[in-house]
Amino acid sequence: DIVIPLGGVQLQIINTLTNIFFVVAGLLHVKRARSAEARQSGVFLLAVAFFSAFYHATSLWGGFIIDIVSMSVWCAHVGITAQAIREALGFNPMCRGEIRLGASACAVALAVCGPILAFEAFDAGPVTTWNIWANSFTVLIVVAVLPALLAILRAGLLPHFVWHIAFAIGLILVGAVFTQLIHLVCVTGYFTAFPLHSAWHVCSAGSAYI
Repeated sequence: DIVIPLGGVQLQIINTLTNIFFVVAGLLHVKRARSAEARQSGVFLLAVAFFSAFYHATSLWGGFIIDIVSMSVWCAHVGITAQAIREALGFNPMCRGEIRLGASACAVALAVCGPILAFEAFDAGPVTTWNIWANSFTVLIVVAVLPALLAILRAGLLPHFVWHIAFAIGLILVGAVFTQLIHLVCVTGYFTAFPLHSAWHVCSAGSAYI
């Protein structure tokens, strides 16, 4: 990225600006929402945009923490929505309503504490810390989304959503490829002309909107 030192912080220009895609996805969710859950998802995406932009505009460790917290909270909300979808389709939720919020909070804590402990307590490097977070987030999003996908499949509604699901998964996979390329070509110094992490912002924002 184009990095500009500003006092005690470092501004990553392109990685900061590409958070506009989360803003667009969030605003579209809020504007076009047909349910409270969809509208709330839009609000959480706007929070992701703000905190991610803060992190990339400062490059601070604390900024990274609030960035991954906002992503985890959005993901936990997706999980709560997935349980509501199961109920709406006539299936039993995998997590009862009275413990849903507490279970989501625990999932967020587990996902966030992993990279923090690795960095603070075990002196893990930035790349290792990022890999721990990336794996934690992957598990979190799969656990959140899978119950709804299974309910849609059992209800025979998959043909109605197959393209949306395919595009959402495809964008995440493309974003994951860019993320892995960061370690293969950027960290090693082979290619630094373009901030590949910005491509992750574009892909993940698109997937979140779909």
